[in-house]
Amino acid sequence: MRSLSVCVVLSTFIRSYVTASYMANIVLTPPRKPTATVIFLHGLGDTGHGWADAMQMLQARTPWVKYVLPTGATRAITINGGYPMSAWYDIKSLGPNRNREIDDVAGLEGSRRIIEAIIADEERSGIPFNRIIVGGFSQGAAISLYTAFQHKTALAGCIALSGYLPRSTDFSGLMHASNKATPLFMAHGTEDEVVMYDWGKSSHDFLVKAGVTNSKFVTLDMMGHSATPKELNMVADFIVRTVPEQ
Repeated sequence: MRSLSVCVVLSTFIRSYVTASYMANIVLTPPRKPTATVIFLHGLGDTGHGWADAMQMLQARTPWVKYVLPTGATRAITINGGYPMSAWYDIKSLGPNRNREIDDVAGLEGSRRIIEAIIADEERSGIPFNRIIVGGFSQGAAISLYTAFQHKTALAGCIALSGYLPRSTDFSGLMHASNKATPLFMAHGTEDEVVMYDWGKSSHDFLVKAGVTNSKFVTLDMMGHSATPKELNMVADFIVRTVPEQ
């Protein structure tokens, strides 16, 4: 299996069509007819474009997979002094001990509906639910967890990088039984200065306690709030396992 360090070079030779589409999504269409889809969500203040290069590297290893990279709406972010930026929901405080009332439930639910609509679009295009992965980084990881484990039909998998679970105090009551066996890959750096490592780990532990049966949490020593080639190779491995080539 090729590593992404090789794929960085190979990706220049693989035709991947990057197109802007519905709700400013970036769509990376593989050179052959796709048989699976990864929907990957950016972090606070970023856009779908910000993850296009990384997803193209993943696509070099998974040329049967379409990658859909949406961009969150521009909204005022309380934790950043009300400054407007692209985001999936408002953040008033970061930390595992904050009260659930702080969570922007309206923003969370609005973004979940957007991702649910993308999932439905992919299913209508011919990609079955069990060949669709939802993933993201940081705030995008949070929305991925929030969406995947509430979805009413089993998905192929969920990826959460440097993220956490919103509404963790009452999320067990929101989860849908059909996705408790959905494969979950979480990874977090021990030196994360934005979303503390312990918060990511406690989010994973909560999901396991709530009934998620097929999960893996990877600790990345000395990594901050970022993604590395080593981590992305593990993501590629997860994609290959959960939606193998057809």
